[in-house]
Amino acid sequence: MKAEEALFDITSDLIEFLRLKSKKVEIVNEEFNLNNVLNEISGILRRF
Repeated sequence: MKAEEALFDITSDLIEFLRLKSKKVEIVNEEFNLNNVLNEISGILRRF
C-alpha cells in the first residue's frame, strides 16, 4: 500500500469516527460482501 493510500484510509476512518462521536450518523441499508469486509479489516490489522 502506498503512503498516500494509507493516509487517505486513516483520514477517512478519522472522519467517520468524528461523525459517530458527534452523533451525526446516517444509517444506510445496503448490501455488502462479508468476505470483502473481513479482508479489509485483515489488511488494516497487518499494517500494525
